[in-house]
Amino acid sequence: MSLITTKGTYALSALLEINKKDGLEPVQLREISSKTGIPQSYLEQLFNKLKKAGVVKSTRGIKGGYLLGRDAKDILVKDVLLILEKNINVIENKFDDPVLGLYFSEIQEKLEKFLTINLEELEKYRDKYNENLNYII
Repeated sequence: MSLITTKGTYALSALLEINKKDGLEPVQLREISSKTGIPQSYLEQLFNKLKKAGVVKSTRGIKGGYLLGRDAKDILVKDVLLILEKNINVIENKFDDPVLGLYFSEIQEKLEKFLTINLEELEKYRDKYNENLNYII
C-alpha cells in the first residue's frame, strides 16, 4: 500500500491550481478538473473534507468556486495529507526488535520534516520544473 494515495496527490494538485490565482478569484471545480485531469466528482469529495478543515472556502454564485481558506504559507503539505490520509506513518506495526524500531522511528521523523513544507514553498517546485524544460524546435 502506498504511503500517500491519490487522495493526497490530487488534493495538493488542486490546491496548487487554486493558489495560481493568488486568491483574486474563486476557482470552480470544473476548471480544476479540466486543468489537472482529476474527475470533478472526486474533487467534490476531497473538497468537502478540505472545506471542513478550513483549508479551502467556497463562494456561491455564477463566479463562485473555491479559494484557499488560509494563506498559502499557512497550509502545510503534511496537514493536507493528514486530513485525507488519516496517517502518514512509514510502517503501521511496532517491532520487538529495538534496532528496527529506532530505524523506522528515524525514517518517520525525516519524512515528517520533509512534508512540513507549505503551499508557497511547494510552488518553488513549479519554478524548478520550468527551469528543466527544454524546448527544441
